[in-house]
Amino acid sequence: MSKVKSVLKVMFEFIVLVLLLGVIVSSYFVYDLFASSPMCGVEIVDEVYSNNKEVKAVLFQFDCGAMDAFSTQVSVLSAADELHIESGNVFSAKHGEYRGEWGGPYAEIRWVSDNELLISYAEDTEVFQSQAGIGAVTVTYKRIPVNANDIVKHTEPTH
Repeated sequence: MSKVKSVLKVMFEFIVLVLLLGVIVSSYFVYDLFASSPMCGVEIVDEVYSNNKEVKAVLFQFDCGAMDAFSTQVSVLSAADELHIESGNVFSAKHGEYRGEWGGPYAEIRWVSDNELLISYAEDTEVFQSQAGIGAVTVTYKRIPVNANDIVKHTEPTH
């Protein structure tokens, strides 16, 4: 009788091991499927290099599907780096009546010097992130008033 129990125990342990291995392997394939075709995407709107060409600012639209509105993002990267599918590292904005051609809230980028970036955006924009800088780069912001006819008028930068 003990041999039968021993054999049943080994068979049970083998079945559990096979099931666990199946879960691990199928988890890998599910992860690989979603990682290779992400639900989020980016559309680069503008890419501007600093005067010394060491860093660049990338203005882009970040989109995570039909249930989520387009957002406007800015990342500051080393000149050789590529933009990854992720939120901007210095500026993120989502809502606003005045939209850029890309569908997200209107914004523009301009280098003031080798280490100072100016980000201008429409005053009705809901800003989620506005970093004062990243690495050696300082970031300043300018809210652009929008009149009733959606004509943009530029103003002085705010900090």
